[in-house]
Amino acid sequence: MQAILIIIPMDTIILKRCSKCGEEVEVNKFRKDKNRKDGLSLWCNLCSKISESNYYKNNKQLVLEKSKLYQQNNKEKIKEQKKEYRKINADVINKYQKEYRNDNKDIIIERKKKYYCANKELIIIKTTTYVKNNRETVNKRQREYRKNNKNKIYRYRKQYIINNKEKYIDRKNKSELKTRTLLTDRYVKVQLRKSGFSDDVINENPELIEIKRLLIKTKRLWKTS
Repeated sequence: MQAILIIIPMDTIILKRCSKCGEEVEVNKFRKDKNRKDGLSLWCNLCSKISESNYYKNNKQLVLEKSKLYQQNNKEKIKEQKKEYRKINADVINKYQKEYRNDNKDIIIERKKKYYCANKELIIIKTTTYVKNNRETVNKRQREYRKNNKNKIYRYRKQYIINNKEKYIDRKNKSELKTRTLLTDRYVKVQLRKSGFSDDVINENPELIEIKRLLIKTKRLWKTS
């Protein structure tokens, strides 16, 4: 038997009658159903949504329990599906998230505050552990952020100092006292710069730090004797 090829023009609209509402609807407004002969469900999308909505309202607890059970039994499958969806719809998701953040800044900030207050100890432990195990990655990320957001960081620090002047001065004094007492590399480098050494010279000759530290210790011992 010879096959017959039927060519349908691209602008032709194919309709199907919905068995629920009886209306003739475009086929692209029916869900796919591989068990049906034409590969489409009997009800149009609108009727299907109305039916599902009514069922959910009348059986909310049952639906939630089934959904929870399904998620527990199909964690890996759901994870892969979400991953694939995010990959395919990355641009759409990013656009939506950006718009949501811009339109709901206060809500997001308040939500984060509540979560932090309720999970403060857990967050500190997780953050400390992550930083400890990923020191190089964290340092690299921080350097890149500081490099790309100099003006933003400057404005933030300036505003913080204005709003927390006494606290800032107290913390600064304690920090300076600690660095002077412990003779940290940062403090010694500052003293080397004051003595006329450039950053390039200090970085190329790390032994200068130890020499300067020894000189400072000797000077302090001489003053106390």
